[in-house]
Amino acid sequence: MKKNLSRNSVLCTGVFVLITQSSIATAQDQSLAAQDETVKKESQKQPAEDKPSTPSGDVKQTDAKQKEESSSKKLNDDSVDVDIDERNTDELLLDEVALAEASSLEAYKENEPSLQLYGFSDFTLNVPLYDSADSWSNVHDPYSSFALGNLNLYLDAKLAENWRSLSEIRFLLLPNGALDTSTLSPSGTANRQNTSVADYSETNRPLRWGGVEIERAWVEYTAHPMATLRAGIWLTPYGIWNVDHGSPTVITINRPYIIGEQLFPERQTGLQLLGSSSMGHTTVGYHLTVSNGRGPVDSYQDLDNNKALGGRLYLRGQWLGDLQLGLSGYWGEYTDRGAVLSTIDAAVRRPLNEQFTEFSMAADARWTLGPWLFQAEAVVNELSYKNGKRPEVYPGAYASNRRAWGSYLITMYELPWFGIRPYVSGELYNSGTKISERTVILIAGLNIRPIPNVVLKGEYIRVVLPGAPSDTVFGAPLNGLSFQVAWFF
Repeated sequence: MKKNLSRNSVLCTGVFVLITQSSIATAQDQSLAAQDETVKKESQKQPAEDKPSTPSGDVKQTDAKQKEESSSKKLNDDSVDVDIDERNTDELLLDEVALAEASSLEAYKENEPSLQLYGFSDFTLNVPLYDSADSWSNVHDPYSSFALGNLNLYLDAKLAENWRSLSEIRFLLLPNGALDTSTLSPSGTANRQNTSVADYSETNRPLRWGGVEIERAWVEYTAHPMATLRAGIWLTPYGIWNVDHGSPTVITINRPYIIGEQLFPERQTGLQLLGSSSMGHTTVGYHLTVSNGRGPVDSYQDLDNNKALGGRLYLRGQWLGDLQLGLSGYWGEYTDRGAVLSTIDAAVRRPLNEQFTEFSMAADARWTLGPWLFQAEAVVNELSYKNGKRPEVYPGAYASNRRAWGSYLITMYELPWFGIRPYVSGELYNSGTKISERTVILIAGLNIRPIPNVVLKGEYIRVVLPGAPSDTVFGAPLNGLSFQVAWFF
């Protein structure tokens, strides 16, 4: 419908141009006819060339010639004026047609469906600062390694006016080579997974395939700046780091420990209502969510009827720089059911294997003041198991209720040369368990942006577990270096 209207508008404009040009041509013909009539009258006033001349006749002939030259000059000037007016009119009409066509094309493009492809990737070198004799080598390999970490592709589509869709896919090298810890025990070993298959296109040579992870895939409709409805798989809107997680965007090489521990779900499947409103230099926004919550198959199935609820409020303003404050919350129930075939009636039973309720709260702040950046988040998660639904951690030991919490603070300063930005970071995490209950992480690093799409990172990291017995693997600090190049495309 919109395409037909746009085409009709251009056709109408073209008809208008043809009619106007026809009118101008008619006016030009009338002007030329008037010029011929004037020349004819002037020629009749002149004496015949074969008549004997007299002194008085010479004077009259001279006057007639002067009048003829004057009349001819006037006619030529009028003809030039008509040509100039005609050319100016044509140019104005052509400009109007061009503007009408450009306006119609712009209106069409604004509502035309479109698809953009972009993404990011990163390549990292990790260097442990300990050897195989160190106690930490029993937990982490003491060998330096190169690794391709993320290769994420975005499919950003404008479906129609007020309709949009976004999908983010991460390509993985896993599961090949990953240790299967489910078989790990004092009497058993963890075997590596092997995805090697015969590649029929390469004379059946072995091919190790990897997987993909759907980071998010949603569609949304914006009815008003304060009301956008989003449906699908989306990143949980809490804090700063979880949503804006691209490695070229974030400051440090690894995400903060409290974000990695997922005290909030990293992503959810369900509905989200969001919006924002600006008043001068201040913006207020919100998110409300309902989803399947957490579960073993939460991305496509809910194993109970208790939908998870969540939300976020944030405030952003230009007060002594750029300041953003936010509060987030989440409540949900985790349920895992098994499948047992009854020997009595051959029916499949769905007994509860594990079930707990969790409640999470988070606060975040981001403040940019000139070349300085301060960013902080604090998160708490409380988890309570239902009676008889606790998982067995190891033979004879069952998981207990816990309250885990943590925070981080990053300070960065941007130098005026080559996008150089040194930073320091401090993290504190309390797992709520008796084993290695507290973790302190200190980081000092440097970011360099040689071009806007590429960032180089280097950092030193030190991990300390206060209170851990000195005779255990966690009694000594863990030190390491990491270097990374991350880029947008």
